[in-house]
Amino acid sequence: MSTVEHILSAHERRSGHMTSSELPRGMAGIPYDYPGDPELAKLAAKLGEELGTPTHATEDDYLPVYYATVNLIHYLHDDERVVSVSVVQTGEPDDFLTMGEAIGEAVSRLDRRVVVLASGGMSHTFWPLSQITKHEASDPVHIFTPEARAADEERLEWMQSGDHRRIVETMDDYMAHSPEGAFGHYLMMLGAVGGADCTAPGELFSDYENATGTGQVHVWFEKPDGGWTS
Repeated sequence: MSTVEHILSAHERRSGHMTSSELPRGMAGIPYDYPGDPELAKLAAKLGEELGTPTHATEDDYLPVYYATVNLIHYLHDDERVVSVSVVQTGEPDDFLTMGEAIGEAVSRLDRRVVVLASGGMSHTFWPLSQITKHEASDPVHIFTPEARAADEERLEWMQSGDHRRIVETMDDYMAHSPEGAFGHYLMMLGAVGGADCTAPGELFSDYENATGTGQVHVWFEKPDGGWTS
């Protein structure tokens, strides 16, 4: 999370061990070692500023690395270069879409082959501590409210049909169910691949499930023949 601007990691390399401050019992001392892409990070930050959203690329060695990056790197990384992007806690949908647009334009200018991984959940309200142990099973019946589950499943249907515009246009409604990071991870990914005009259909790579009250799923969007729009 950042507060007054989007932050992009612009390091040549990142390495160390990560312990989650949220759940050190479950994620402690996880090693990471991967190359970065300063050129891409700095160009995306420059373009973000030009497009009107506050953006900063940093090479600071003490910038923390969080599990939203480390979890993915641990399981998916081979030799790819990695840039982490913050979710701005003061951001609104247009801010995230603009940051994604800057990333997409930077990729295009640098002739990169890039995958944008939107690392975050859907509806995101946890059960109170005294009740969490009763709701740890993955069955969606444990999602915090039936209304939150219905909102998640509705948006999953729109993702699968490629109706991203409808998701963007109903963000105010979805905010009632506290999507993680204001759904900034999804919106930045979408901005990078065409924004609300994108019609790429989503393919579920996992079942929709509960995590102590929050909605979780893996969805892949492949670039359709002919581009991002129909």
